[in-house]
Amino acid sequence: MLRSLKLCFVALTIISTLTSCFDTVEEFTFNDDGSGSYSMKVDMIKMFEMMGSMLNDSSFGGGSKDQTVDSTWSMQKDIDAAQNLSSEEKNFFRNGQTHLEVNLPTKKMYFQFDMPFKNQSDFQKYYPNTPKALSNLKSDEKKSADDSTSSGSMGGFNLTPKGDATAVNQFFDIKTGQGFFERKIKKEELKKYFESDSMMTQMKPMLGNVYCSTILHFQSPVKSVSNPYATISDDKKTVTFKFPFSDYTERPEVFNFRIEY
Repeated sequence: MLRSLKLCFVALTIISTLTSCFDTVEEFTFNDDGSGSYSMKVDMIKMFEMMGSMLNDSSFGGGSKDQTVDSTWSMQKDIDAAQNLSSEEKNFFRNGQTHLEVNLPTKKMYFQFDMPFKNQSDFQKYYPNTPKALSNLKSDEKKSADDSTSSGSMGGFNLTPKGDATAVNQFFDIKTGQGFFERKIKKEELKKYFESDSMMTQMKPMLGNVYCSTILHFQSPVKSVSNPYATISDDKKTVTFKFPFSDYTERPEVFNFRIEY
């Protein structure tokens, strides 16, 4: 098991040097009683395949590329110990879970964060703080990957480094209420963030091959969507957006939308 953990650590450490080249999928589910869930999946296999020619079995801490990791961790312990979160933020994020799967033969390599919420008011308030909450994930190679209480990062690697796709949450204003969901991007703040990130500047030519998807599930049919790039399911209860990551720098306004349902 320790070798599998080392495999994950080495793979993620290599990819962390190219932190914006991850396909990401955000998924929101809203229930009629105001509760729901939020999920973000960061798919890293594309970047790993780009780096594959540089790697061999000796790169994996004594393991091999054929080793696998498939583990889920509760965030409770790390969130409760966090120094950068208020008590209210801890109460919100402590029920989150992280999942990590690495299976190179089947082309799977992703990190997923899942967060349930009891009401839309709390979700609206704390959603922008998701990167701050995830930054508290600690590592411990000696923990069993089957231990559901162990933390969601390994080998000292922070799964949400500066420039990672998960960091953009902080630049969205979210408003939710009875029958509507609205998202607006803080364009100027986002621009300053990317301009201050030298790695992002270097990777900009590659960003057109990286995609960001947002999927929203409602219990009632959608009445209208302000954004023309939306795809609505046949039952009109799911709305999907998919944009190249380069849109964050080239036309961030396309991430704005209002849905009424």
